[in-house]
Amino acid sequence: MISTRSSGLAAAALLAGAALLLAVGQARAATLVIDNADAAGQGLNDPTPFSPVGGNTAATLGAARLAVFQQAAVMWGAQLHSSVPIHVSAGMVALPCTASSAVLASTGAASIHRDFPAAPVAATWYPQALANALSGSDLDPTSPDMETQFNSTLGASGCLTGTPFYLGLDAKPGPGQIDMLTVVLHELAHGLGFQSYADFTTGATLLGFSDAFLLDMQEFGSSPAALSAMTDQERVSAAVSDPDLYWSGAAVQEGASVLSAGLISGHVRLYAPATFAAGSSVSHYSTALTPNELLEPFYTGPNRNLTLTLDLLHDIGWPSTTITAPPPSVPALPAGARVLLVLGLTVASVRFVIKRPRPSGGRAGRSPGGGHVRDGQLALGRARSRRGDRLTEAPPRRP
Repeated sequence: MISTRSSGLAAAALLAGAALLLAVGQARAATLVIDNADAAGQGLNDPTPFSPVGGNTAATLGAARLAVFQQAAVMWGAQLHSSVPIHVSAGMVALPCTASSAVLASTGAASIHRDFPAAPVAATWYPQALANALSGSDLDPTSPDMETQFNSTLGASGCLTGTPFYLGLDAKPGPGQIDMLTVVLHELAHGLGFQSYADFTTGATLLGFSDAFLLDMQEFGSSPAALSAMTDQERVSAAVSDPDLYWSGAAVQEGASVLSAGLISGHVRLYAPATFAAGSSVSHYSTALTPNELLEPFYTGPNRNLTLTLDLLHDIGWPSTTITAPPPSVPALPAGARVLLVLGLTVASVRFVIKRPRPSGGRAGRSPGGGHVRDGQLALGRARSRRGDRLTEAPPRRP
């Protein structure tokens, strides 16, 4: 087995020494563990008094934030199957922001693996949570499965002043509020595998190997159509081929009947604007999808519908489960500013060390420190686009 690892929030999580275990009482459910990475009195431990809102009955600000993570973990855990707990290292930190723009969140897989026991496809990268679920064992017990940070100063003076996270659980944020539960659901999906690890600015796959997400990406009218079979230059072109880039997996195609727009030849389109948007291109659904989907690159309002996102996770290998309850109806987003969800995958920042074979016959490797395989960031307002940093203002929605 080969694995890559990033060292970010894991150490902080160990220092914090606090974990919230979210077990879902279903035979086929997964257990998500929220590892609190914040120091005492900060972030998820903030003692500031909190008034209950939208079903969130916490008494302190930190507990209210943690309750949002808990709800997202319960929702995802109910739809996934894994005998190995999925660890999410979570914290609230002061991410970059100004009065008119801000990074809201940053998330990513802590490590990825290939050629592990029970890997569905050889020589293919899988995020750790999925690799663990498929192998039935924790392939890297010293690291979390994903790491996430949310902006602790959002809405304060000088950081998108007056635009805070809404911490209710009822999908009813007030004017100018960002529904935190929607953002957490989106971010966790990336950590679970809704992302490719290829570098689409060069077309190069990670260390020369495809990943589970890349295997189901195709370009309509191209030969070869599959991005995994393309040359590096062909992949660069495919990443800016809108409306021709689409998802070919069977589960998503079957679920596409819920859409009235955003299809090409019956397949669900992926986000591939003519100008490559580092962090949002490729690893999101197209903005043309109607109704709006959770994993589009732009925040379009509160959203609890996991169905089409879950379909894609099934396509990359997550054991199939059934949605246990229909998602609640959600209100439309009022006209105004929109939020861009960016997937910042800086391949150059990931360092690898190949270890000797383990007794199981697999191979393993990890970053000695400092590398990140991350989902990126959520920001609001005008800012220059730069991988792993600030985001652009959302363009008008394509009809």
